[in-house]
Amino acid sequence: MEKQLLVTISRTYGSGGKVIGERLAEMLGIGFLDREILDHMSKELGIDPEVLREYDEKVPNRFMSRTVRTMNTTVTNSPEKIVAEAQFEYIRKQAKAGKSFVLIGRAGSEVLKDYPYLVRFFITGRIENRISRIMEVRHMDYDEAKKAVRRHDRSRRAYHNSYGSGKWESPDNYELILSSSDLGVERTARYLYDYLKLRELI
Repeated sequence: MEKQLLVTISRTYGSGGKVIGERLAEMLGIGFLDREILDHMSKELGIDPEVLREYDEKVPNRFMSRTVRTMNTTVTNSPEKIVAEAQFEYIRKQAKAGKSFVLIGRAGSEVLKDYPYLVRFFITGRIENRISRIMEVRHMDYDEAKKAVRRHDRSRRAYHNSYGSGKWESPDNYELILSSSDLGVERTARYLYDYLKLRELI
């Protein structure tokens, strides 16, 4: 790929957004960034990646935050915010180095908004399809899966909205919003690939 391409995928829980992103990155022949970011961070910081994952894509817990007030400003630190900012720095570093990649979540549409070759997708699906997928993948019963979908959607919305200027589900934040319910993982990835081709980005 001659020019840089940055693709961000925001996704509702159970829509298969991560798997779609992996497949798209494979088709494009570019990098894929998701929880792998934490593995790089753990090596640099000497911290168990499982500890970092506990705070991944989470909004700061006000009861665990430490606020420092100075004469002119107020700084609030929490494990969630520290992990988020470290990830944002890593993502920007990869983009600044000219690398092309598909990024899952992590308020990517906001973090990379200043890059010219950025394309932002939002993957969702019908609620019943998403619940069924979580039942299968996470081995949950219907009620557990339904609660998990609602909980994770709420968490992802809060995370994005706390770091982004635009709302998580707002059409203004994305070039394309797509349901994976009818197309499935492979054809949704192919649809995104074809969209990039139509845009003459690949």
